[in-house]
Amino acid sequence: KISDLLVDVKARPDMTLLEALAVAIKREQASASLYEGMAMLGGPARELFSALAEEERRHKRLLENEYDNLLTEN
Repeated sequence: KISDLLVDVKARPDMTLLEALAVAIKREQASASLYEGMAMLGGPARELFSALAEEERRHKRLLENEYDNLLTEN
């Protein structure tokens, strides 16, 4: 749940790796929320949107792990 603790960072060319990871984590969370909402609408694409939401949550977890590893290294 690192994404709950991160402040919003604006993407820019000179950002640090931690800042880039924070942006990516927030974007993965937003994508997962979008797909979850679309799945809740039901219909024939419900399973597709549920699967997409799970994939975005998986990406977010991977990024959060990398963020955490970088923090503990420093």
